Amino acid sequence: MVQPKNKRPYEQKPSKLKEKYEKEVAAYHAKYKGEAGKKLVAKPGQAAKKKDEEEEEEEEDEEELDDEGKEANDEEDD
Repeated sequence: MVQPKNKRPYEQKPSKLKEKYEKEVAAYHAKYKGEAGKKLVAKPGQAAKKKDEEEEEEEEDEEELDDEGKEANDEEDD
């Protein structure tokens, strides 16, 4: 059986590590708390602008596919 005076260092170390961990986590959350909200908030015009750009890209892709299909048909006719 381990005597209480021999247990003391092993009981103190985890409590010190726990305190250190809690301080580090609190510091981390304090540092990044404001930044997380900023990243999630979008400006009102950005969402619409991004959607318009995506639609334009899709239309261009469709036009390219249509053009490629027409060229293939023209070659078959020759």
